[in-house]
Amino acid sequence: MKKLTPLALALMMSGSVYAASSDNRANVGQNGQDLTATINQVVDANNNNASVNQAGTTSTATINQTGRNGLANIWQIDATDNTAQSDQDGDQNVANLRQFSQSTSTVNNTQTGNLNNVTVSQINGANNTVTSSQQGDNNAAKVDQVNTQDSTVSLLQLRNDNVANLQQEGNSLSITATQDGTANTIQGSSSVPQVYQGGQLGDNLVARLTQIGNDNLIQFKQTGGTSTLFATQNGGKNSATSEQDGVNNFSGFNQRGISNTGTVSQLGERNRSGITQFGDNNLVSIAQEGINNRANNNARGDNNEATITQTGNDNRGVIESWPGNSFDSVGLLTQTGNNNDAHLDQAGNNHSITVVQTDSNNYAYSLQTGSSNVANVYQGSTSTP
Repeated sequence: MKKLTPLALALMMSGSVYAASSDNRANVGQNGQDLTATINQVVDANNNNASVNQAGTTSTATINQTGRNGLANIWQIDATDNTAQSDQDGDQNVANLRQFSQSTSTVNNTQTGNLNNVTVSQINGANNTVTSSQQGDNNAAKVDQVNTQDSTVSLLQLRNDNVANLQQEGNSLSITATQDGTANTIQGSSSVPQVYQGGQLGDNLVARLTQIGNDNLIQFKQTGGTSTLFATQNGGKNSATSEQDGVNNFSGFNQRGISNTGTVSQLGERNRSGITQFGDNNLVSIAQEGINNRANNNARGDNNEATITQTGNDNRGVIESWPGNSFDSVGLLTQTGNNNDAHLDQAGNNHSITVVQTDSNNYAYSLQTGSSNVANVYQGSTSTP
């Protein structure tokens, strides 16, 4: 470690530090209001360490590093309207950005290069924002929000093995995202402009998201409490969209192949849905509104289409490719009422089945094998075609 010169000491007293060589350490501590601290370690400055600690209101801390093996630490406590900014250009850099007991504060992180890591923590606060951008390969980002209200997270990572565009607002939230490939995207979703744009809003929400391959897309929105989303996509140009609003809902996706699309919408309590698609160009949509409904689609083959709509309570619906693969087939299941049950199996080519159940306590089972079969089933007082 090099000794600080009188000039460096003077710069630290003013809140700004500049270093243009390797193995430097710079530390700034500030207490008060309207504080500003800037540390620049640039021009291929390797193995540098920079830290800023601030306790005050309307303060800004900025660390800029260029090179390898840099470490940037920013701590901000007990304040409002603070900003923590870290910019790192190079490989194997680490940024630790922490805000405690903050409100209306911002964390911004940018990393360009490979094998970089960022950890962001916001604890005991409200209306905070985290924005992280990583470009390169094998980068990692972790965001923790503990006892925060109305806070947001946005992560963007380009190229391989990265995570992108996540938001969290509420208590006891958990998001884990893994991407391996090129041009994959994970993001929040909303059908209403300028309203909460997705991710997680509520309490005790869990999302586990994995994408392997190229050009895959996951869009998700969870509102309410104690709901879970699992989504796994392996292949290329697959799309999974999930929107959950209520309590104790579960949505699961497992898609493998090319250009498969799955969409789930859940409104109510204790609804469960599962989508499994192995093949290419399959399309499935599940919509559930009510309590304790169950819907599953299992497609194995190519160019299949399935739609399940459930309105009411305790309905159960399944559309699947069995016994064997299915190609170019269509299944439509609509359940309106309570305690209806339908199981639709298709194997072969060019099948079409439509089942509509209204009222309560209806049961339907259909099995189609071979080619070009058509089945229509209507149950209930208002189900006439």
